[in-house]
Amino acid sequence: MNKENATVYKMCLKFRLSMSIKELNDLNDMYGLLGKIVVPDAITVRMTQTLPFIPTEETIREYERVIKENYRSEKLICEECHFDGYEYIHTINTEKGTEETCPNQP
Repeated sequence: MNKENATVYKMCLKFRLSMSIKELNDLNDMYGLLGKIVVPDAITVRMTQTLPFIPTEETIREYERVIKENYRSEKLICEECHFDGYEYIHTINTEKGTEETCPNQP
């Protein structure tokens, strides 16, 4: 790839996270109840990046896995993470320094 004439993609990917609350799960355990209390689509996470390519489905599945495994706090656990589309994708031509919105966003 010629560095003087390259196209890169500036994008914002959205992910929906379903969360459980540790304290509620602990109460369920204390009373011998099975299962977790999960709040579906509780949080939307936006990830912005600029890359020389648009991520493949395999790459997006890896993003989902990493977010699910690492999005934790003292009180919340991420139970599910699903890709929810692109908020935007812009093509940037580095030679011209121009930025355009991709007409066919995945």
